[in-house]
Amino acid sequence: MEIEGLDISGFAAQARALDLEAIGRPLRHRRLPIPTRAMYKVWSMLGMPAVDSLLGGVDVYHATNYFLPPTKRAKRVLTIHDITFKKHPELCSPKIVGPFSSKVESFAREADAVIADSESTRRDIIKLFGVKPECVHTVHLAVDDSIAPVPKMKAREIIAVKYDIRQPYVLFVSTIEPRKNVHGIVEAFRKIRDDVPHRLVLAGAKGWLESDFEIEFDKEEWIDRVGASVVENIQGKKKIEVPKGRVIQTGFIAQSDLPALYSAADALIFPSFYEGFGLPVLEAMACGCPVITANNSSLPEVGGDAAEYCDANDVDSIANAMRRVLSDESLREQMRQRGFAQAAKFSWKKAAEETAAVYRSVC
Repeated sequence: MEIEGLDISGFAAQARALDLEAIGRPLRHRRLPIPTRAMYKVWSMLGMPAVDSLLGGVDVYHATNYFLPPTKRAKRVLTIHDITFKKHPELCSPKIVGPFSSKVESFAREADAVIADSESTRRDIIKLFGVKPECVHTVHLAVDDSIAPVPKMKAREIIAVKYDIRQPYVLFVSTIEPRKNVHGIVEAFRKIRDDVPHRLVLAGAKGWLESDFEIEFDKEEWIDRVGASVVENIQGKKKIEVPKGRVIQTGFIAQSDLPALYSAADALIFPSFYEGFGLPVLEAMACGCPVITANNSSLPEVGGDAAEYCDANDVDSIANAMRRVLSDESLREQMRQRGFAQAAKFSWKKAAEETAAVYRSVC
């Protein structure tokens, strides 16, 4: 994205070579061939080298992944995508909670400006980290241009061939981890399985604490579970009987497959416990997929009046929302049209312009 008046340089600390094809144009940059975490440790222990000196001098350094490196003269802008580690540490790996909770709060106060992905996250940063409101700016994310509707019949053909999914389905897309409430989705689906003809498709790689998610799949990771399985929810207090032959897990989904997967689905189900933005909600709406999501954190901000909302902590609420949407084709069509309008409010061009405005404000 070209922004008038800005000369942008890139910096990375990583062992492997950079893949700059996605940028679409040459980018002046500096790469130190050492692991990112090793660079963080050097900065934390020594307070050097100044990152702007490594780049030959810049006016603003934008730290996009929570860690704020030292600079010699440059102003510093810090992006904080979400603060799950602070609000809900029980939903995060201890490997994240420890270093993030101890450093990000002070980084936020040290930075000349902080960027949050949503107004919800902005409020959390101000309240929980004690950062001055005028220093925290909201810059909403957007979806790639490739995330666009695929004609329904064509999308169904693609999904049938690639994933052997031939029945109507409700879709979940994200990493399978406690924060995403996948166990709540499965239990809610069990409650409505006799009311709808749909299958539940869980699309995403397994994350923290979910290596023991006991729905079994073959080597290709997409064949249905044969028979019933019992899964513990994240509290470990209940057992969930997975409906026989009705739950499919695809494993990791390449971005090139997402438009067809969203377009062929009758709805996205995304009742996460907390999100800094909730990109799958926006992706689904951009593809014309009705969205069922939770009424917490940033999700109503992203979903607007296009989504059907539920209480992430109430399985019956999730089940009722799924039942309403999946059993009413007219409602789904209304949600599709509202979803297109809502998704159109977000763009990378707008995000780039708002980010550039933050750079100018600190200079």
